[in-house]
Amino acid sequence: MEQVKGKNGFLGKNMIWIIGIVAIVAILTMAGNARGATINVPADYPTIQDAINASNDGDTIIVAAGTYTEQLMINKSVNLVGQSGAKIVAPNNASRNTYKIQESGHTFDPIIFAYGGTYSAGNNTVWGSGVIHVNISGFEIDGNNDGVGDVYAGIFLRNVEGRIYNNYVHNMHVSSGNPQTFCIEGYGNSNVRVDNNTVMNYTRGGIVFNGDLGSLPDPYAIVENNTVV
Repeated sequence: MEQVKGKNGFLGKNMIWIIGIVAIVAILTMAGNARGATINVPADYPTIQDAINASNDGDTIIVAAGTYTEQLMINKSVNLVGQSGAKIVAPNNASRNTYKIQESGHTFDPIIFAYGGTYSAGNNTVWGSGVIHVNISGFEIDGNNDGVGDVYAGIFLRNVEGRIYNNYVHNMHVSSGNPQTFCIEGYGNSNVRVDNNTVMNYTRGGIVFNGDLGSLPDPYAIVENNTVV
């Protein structure tokens, strides 16, 4: 066997190949880990929020068919994928939380709230810089015609990059008071593609992205191929 002289002596050519293969496997393993893990609901966690809480940046959460009565908070970079028949229904308004953001004077009542920045629990306000990457696809989101307060939103985004697609957001009417209701709404330093969704049964706007009329970053959105009723 031909031998190659190394720093500390001679290595066989076969040994060099083995070292090279081990190095390649290590690199591929690290690359696979960087893509994130897959979490299944309800197989791994019984609720979508439990899965979000347990996830790390880059993970994909796959939600099986079924009805999930939840208000979701997403504050990390994840892919949220609903399989055929996955339905998120707004909980009773008395059990939902409302939130404020730096870019608006409104109080928001979201079914799904994805945000980058800092959350202050004392006054339920999200503020500051920081952007997360979130994709949401494949869900029926049922507002249960139960909007109250100031602004009721199906999918609400603040400082989010990503894509919202193939969702059906509906039943966003009100049960009391006179809130504005939106199916998909975004603010802040967001860069989002919104496509192939169906939105209906709202009082103010189907798909809306708002600036703050001030010096804070404004959102950028590509909105195409949606059905807005």
